[in-house]
Amino acid sequence: MNQPVVWSVDESRRVQLEQVAAKLNLRSYPEVMNMAIDEFIVRHSEVKPLRPEPPAETAKDKSIRKRIEEWATDLQTTPQLVRHDILTRDTDELQNKYGLHPSVVPDYRKYIQRQNS
Repeated sequence: MNQPVVWSVDESRRVQLEQVAAKLNLRSYPEVMNMAIDEFIVRHSEVKPLRPEPPAETAKDKSIRKRIEEWATDLQTTPQLVRHDILTRDTDELQNKYGLHPSVVPDYRKYIQRQNS
């Protein structure tokens, strides 16, 4: 593989390569072949793709996280205990203890469940 190889291309492939090269703004045959070889290596290599980055924290999630931290500080407890309360206590109890409006309790519970998984 260390020796240079001369490639021959039939007419139909040559026409197709010229069209692709023009589309990708490649000006020389070596550029086209280098790109083709790179794509072949990527497609057939055994290297697994990297895991996708987790989604960035949304403004809503950030607000919930900060609010839970504030309650933990104000009540001199831990954020984990506040999360546990939100998951296990009745909506009325949450409203009395944390001032958490019943309409947002499901959002807090979904957030906590996502964080726990």
